[in-house]
Amino acid sequence: MANSSRPNKAQHPLSGSTLGNWLSLLMRNGGINLSYLPKALNITGIVLASAPIRLVEALRYGKQIQQAQIDKPPIFILGHWRSGTTYLHRMIVQDDQWGYVSSMQAFVPEAFGTLEQIMASNLQKFWPEVRPMDNVSYSPEVPEEEDYSLACVSPFSFYCCWYFPQKIQEIFQHSVLLNDLSEREKWQWKCNYLKILKKATLFSNGKQLVIKNPSNTARIPEILELFPNAKFIHIYRNPYDVYTSTMKFYKKLVPNYALQTYDETDFEENIFIFYQQLMQKFFDTVDLIPSENFVEIRYEDFENAEIACMEQIYARLSLPGFEQAKANFQAYAADQAGYQKNQYSLDETTKSRVYQHWQDAIDRWTVLPRVIQSVT
Repeated sequence: MANSSRPNKAQHPLSGSTLGNWLSLLMRNGGINLSYLPKALNITGIVLASAPIRLVEALRYGKQIQQAQIDKPPIFILGHWRSGTTYLHRMIVQDDQWGYVSSMQAFVPEAFGTLEQIMASNLQKFWPEVRPMDNVSYSPEVPEEEDYSLACVSPFSFYCCWYFPQKIQEIFQHSVLLNDLSEREKWQWKCNYLKILKKATLFSNGKQLVIKNPSNTARIPEILELFPNAKFIHIYRNPYDVYTSTMKFYKKLVPNYALQTYDETDFEENIFIFYQQLMQKFFDTVDLIPSENFVEIRYEDFENAEIACMEQIYARLSLPGFEQAKANFQAYAADQAGYQKNQYSLDETTKSRVYQHWQDAIDRWTVLPRVIQSVT
């Protein structure tokens, strides 16, 4: 059993929650274990101390957010965690025609506008320099998953799995698959999600958003209800690498985020179940997307031919501006060329278990290298 978290420069993600939501999460998910009391008290203190800032934010921007229109349907990046979604997201937003949810917006969704004005250049002091799971550079301005925002304002976020690991399977069913929700709960989810995207649109001066969120891989029907003309990019990766990377992801993030005791031996089973259920939901619903609004790429192709893949994405989705942004894409790819990925290996027994659980995806996607075809 793990009973305490490792120190981290960043505050707990729920420190950006509203007080009502923080208390609701505790009651809904069985509270905390005693050894996590200092962490919970720290969250509570920050939530209480930041209440005046959230009030100012609501008074300043509440009406504007309510009246904001998302005139240009977002572009959604889909894919299981550890499949290259972050790299693809950071690459595409090098084209400055796109807006996005920044990490500042993700972690303090009800206060970021006011905090950015108050703290300005001092914000970086409160941010980790790299992400704990993979040493990727980090700052308040980089794009982030809006599921962090959802956890701060609602009970329906994948990241609550890490905060309350004793309820992990129930949270996954409700928050990712959106199963067993009442009509009112589904309506709440849509309202909260739309507010987050409206606010991001407002603060990006009306730019079309590019949203990266692995949970959305299972939420295609709900997204299409909100944005019938949304465009989707699905990136997938060798499932054996996804397994090993996701296991490392769990082992690094859960100690930082957990508010309840957990058993690491449960990680493997949950990884198997969540991947299978997420991808099955994707396979079952992806055909709802009009073909002209969907493109699928392979991570191994992307990391070896980023610019060709970006050209393919822009052409397939009829996105303007590739040639104008090409130099930015090339510069970013060159800047990332020195990044050292984690290296993974699997014993034959584990490989067999991965195939047993994820056979549908493995059989569907070849794991052998291939070459990106030129866009014609």
